[in-house]
Amino acid sequence: MSKITSLLALISLSFVLTGCFDWLDRSKNSVAAMPSESAIGSAQFSGAASAVNKVTGILITWPAVADTSLVKAYKIYRVSGSKKVLLSTVASSLTSFMDGTVTWGTIYTYQVNAVDQKNVEDSNTKTVKALSWAGIGAVTATSRTALSVRFDNISTVIDEIRIYGQTAVGGTKTLLATTTGTDTDVDLTGLRTGFPYIISAQAYVSSLGKEDGNDVTFKTSTLTYGYDYDGVANPQWGNVMLVRAFGEAPGAPSHPSEIYKSPTNRQVELVFNAYSTQAPTAKYVVTRAAQGAVMDSSTTATCTNTTTSACLVCNDVSASSGTVTCRDLDVGPSPTKYRYSLSLVHTDTVTTDRWVEPLPTSTVSLDKVSVLVPIPPKNMVLVHRDAANYEMCQQMNKSSDPLNHNRCIYTGVAAVPYNSGGNNPALTFDPGFYDFGYNLFVDRWETSCNWTMTSQGGMCETRSSPGDAPIAGNCIGQSAPTNTQGKVGDVFYTMTVDGGHCYRATAYSIGAGTTWTSLAASTVLVDGADQIRAMTTIDPGYYDANGVLNPNLPGKRGKITNAVNVYHGAATCATQTDPNYGVKRIGRQREMMVYSGAALMTGELYAFPNINSWYQVHSGTNSHVTVKGCDSYGTVPDALPSTFVDMLDTSVNNPYREMMKLDISGTTYGSRRYMTGASATIDCESRYGVQEPWARKFQSDMLYYSGTAVTPVTTVGIQSPLDNGNMDLLYSITGASTGFVFENSKFSGGALSYGNSNFTGYIVPLGLPITATSYSSTYIAKSQVTGVGTVNPAYTASTTSGAGLRSLLSSGRYYSRVDFSPTDNYPNAGEIRCVLPAE
Repeated sequence: MSKITSLLALISLSFVLTGCFDWLDRSKNSVAAMPSESAIGSAQFSGAASAVNKVTGILITWPAVADTSLVKAYKIYRVSGSKKVLLSTVASSLTSFMDGTVTWGTIYTYQVNAVDQKNVEDSNTKTVKALSWAGIGAVTATSRTALSVRFDNISTVIDEIRIYGQTAVGGTKTLLATTTGTDTDVDLTGLRTGFPYIISAQAYVSSLGKEDGNDVTFKTSTLTYGYDYDGVANPQWGNVMLVRAFGEAPGAPSHPSEIYKSPTNRQVELVFNAYSTQAPTAKYVVTRAAQGAVMDSSTTATCTNTTTSACLVCNDVSASSGTVTCRDLDVGPSPTKYRYSLSLVHTDTVTTDRWVEPLPTSTVSLDKVSVLVPIPPKNMVLVHRDAANYEMCQQMNKSSDPLNHNRCIYTGVAAVPYNSGGNNPALTFDPGFYDFGYNLFVDRWETSCNWTMTSQGGMCETRSSPGDAPIAGNCIGQSAPTNTQGKVGDVFYTMTVDGGHCYRATAYSIGAGTTWTSLAASTVLVDGADQIRAMTTIDPGYYDANGVLNPNLPGKRGKITNAVNVYHGAATCATQTDPNYGVKRIGRQREMMVYSGAALMTGELYAFPNINSWYQVHSGTNSHVTVKGCDSYGTVPDALPSTFVDMLDTSVNNPYREMMKLDISGTTYGSRRYMTGASATIDCESRYGVQEPWARKFQSDMLYYSGTAVTPVTTVGIQSPLDNGNMDLLYSITGASTGFVFENSKFSGGALSYGNSNFTGYIVPLGLPITATSYSSTYIAKSQVTGVGTVNPAYTASTTSGAGLRSLLSSGRYYSRVDFSPTDNYPNAGEIRCVLPAE
C-alpha cells in the first residue's frame, strides 16, 4: 500500500470513530471541556488546620468538608518555598495524616487540598508548620529530691525547651525548668521525696510562635525512703516481723477479750517493722493485690473478699513500739494469694498535699519489698517464710536482711531445707544464710478422733449380747469398744489417763456382733485411707447428724495421743488431700522449731503471758498454773475440782467442760488432756496461731542407734524414710553428710541442764544440743534458751536395747527425745499434727 493510500485510510477511520466517545460530553453534542474550577470553594474548605510534633512523625490535621458528597479525597503536600511535594492522597473520610518521613530538628511546612468528584483540587494555599523533635529520652531519679532529664536530640532551631511536671497527685502540669535546644541533660532539684512525677517537655520555636506539641510523658518517682538506695542511705523497708493468716474455722472457740485472736473466719494479720528513719508520728498505708495483679500504693479502692486488683487495706496507720500492724478481714478462700506492702505517706506542711510513696514497678524489685501471703485451707494457719526467718534469726542474735526474705548469715546445720516436702523439686539458696525456705500451712489443732455422738446417730450403748440390735449412745469410754457396742461406721474414742485412742466399726453380724478397727492396726497402715479419714478430724467443732454446727458446744473431739507411732502419724497426714496444694505430710523438726515460736518479741500480737511461762512450755516442765491451757500433759489431781464438769454435760456453758472428764454410770473419770479446741487452751498458742504447739509431736526426722555393742554408743541422723526431702539430720556439725551424731555417754541420765560440761548450746534451727565446744559460738541460742537456771532442753539418748531406727519426738520447743523405735505403739507417745507446703 502506498503512503497516500495509508493516509487516506487513517482519515477515513477517524471519521468512522467520530462520536464514539460522546459519553464524555453530557450533552452528547460535542466533546466536554475539562472544568477549570473546583466544586469545593473556600466556604466549604479552608485548608490545613494544624501540624503537631508526635516524635514518631508530624501529625497534620484539617477540618472535614461539611457536604461529604462534594469530596472525593484529600491531598497532603510538603511545601518548601514554591515547591510542593505530594506526600499522600487519602480518603474523604479522613481528617489527619502522619508524616513519618521526617528528621528530628527540622521545621516542616504542609498544605492540604480537597479534591472534588471531578478530580479537581480546591484552590486554598494555606500552610501549617511544625518542628520535628525527639523530645525527652529518659527521666531518672538521682536522689530523694531530684530527677535527671535526658534529651537524645539537640537542635539549634529550638529557642527554649520547657520542662513540665505534675506537682500534685491529679493536679495540672507546672513549669519546672527551662533550657536550650542544645542541652542534653537537665537536673530538676528541690522536688518532693517519693513523689510520682509526670514529666514532659516542649520545644519552643519563636519563628513558629508555639511549642512543638508532643505528648510524650514519663512517670518517674524521686527516690523513696522505703524502697530505694540513694547512695548514702539504704531502703527503709523493714519487711514483716509477723504474719498471722487463718483459714476458715467455724468451730473455733471465741476468745473472751481478744476478738481477733481466735478467728472463725478467714483473716490476715500483718506486723511490719516501721521505717527506721521515720519518727513515731509517721503514717503508712498497707495495700494489696492478688498474685499477678498490678500493685498500686496510691489506690483508694476498698478491698472485698473478691477484689483481685490493687486495694487499700489499712490507711494512715502509725507505728507502735517500732512496728505497724494491719488486719485484713476481707480475704478470699484458699488458694487465693495476696501480695501486701507497707508504704510511707507524705504530707506537704504548706499545701497539705498528701501522697504515698510508689512501689517499684519491676517484678524482681517488688518481690523484695512486699510479702506474698497465701490464704490457708480450712482449719489451718500459715507459717510465713519471712516471719519465720525474722524470729529464728532473732533467736540466734543475728540481723535479718529485709530485702531477702529476712534471712540472716548462718553456716550451720539445717541452714536451709533441701525442698518443701516429699518429692517436690530441690530449692536453690545462696550459701551462708539461714532461710526457712518456703511458706507452710500447719494444722491449727492436733488430729483428733471424730467420735460419734448420740445426736449424730451414735449407737454405742452396751448391748446384752453381740447379736442384739445396736442401741443409741455416745461412742466414748474408758476402754476399747467391744462387740456389744456400735453399728457399722461408728467411731469410738477411748480415753485413758495417758490420753486417747480411736476405733471404727467396720462390720456387724448377728452372731459376732461389731468388729472394731483400731487406728493403730497394721491394716490401716496398708490400705486404710478411707478408715483413717472417717476416724480423724482437725475440726474442733461439734456438728449434729445433719452436719450443722452447734456453736454452744465447741471442742468436743478428743486428741489421739497414745497407741500410735510416727508411721501412723505419717499415714494419717497422707490421707488428707487439699485440692489446690496436694497431700499433707507429717512435719519436720526444723518446722516445729519455727511454728512453735511464742509471741515474745516487742511488737508481737497477743504477747505470750510471761518469760517464765515460756521456759516451762518450751522445756517440758509445763504448768497449768502459769500458762493457762498449756498443760497438755500434766498431773491429774486425785479429786478433780468441781469446775471440771462432765464434758457431756451440756447444761452449763463452762469452758472447763472441755477437759477430758467423764461421768459414766456414776463413775467419775478424768484425763490429763483437754479436748481439741477447748476454750481453756485458747491462749496456749504460737505466734502464728498454732494451738498447743508444745505438746509431744511426731516428726519425720529419724536417726540410727548403734546399740550398746558399739563403742562409742551413738545415735546418728539419717535422711528421713518418711520424707525424702528431710535431710536436716543427715549432716554433721562440720557439714559432712555422715549424719548428725550424738555420743550417748555425754547425756547421762537423759535430762540435761544448761551448763553441763558436755553440752554448750543449741543448733537453733533443729532445737538439738551440741556436744562439741568449738561450735558453741556458732550455734548457741539467745538468752531465752539458756538464761534461766536449770532449763531442761533435754535430748534423751537411746536407752532401749538393740540397734535400729529411732524416731524424733518433740515435747516443747527445746525438748526432744529419740529413745523410741518408730514402730512401737506405746502409750503416752505423741500427738499428730500435719503440715502442707504452701508453694
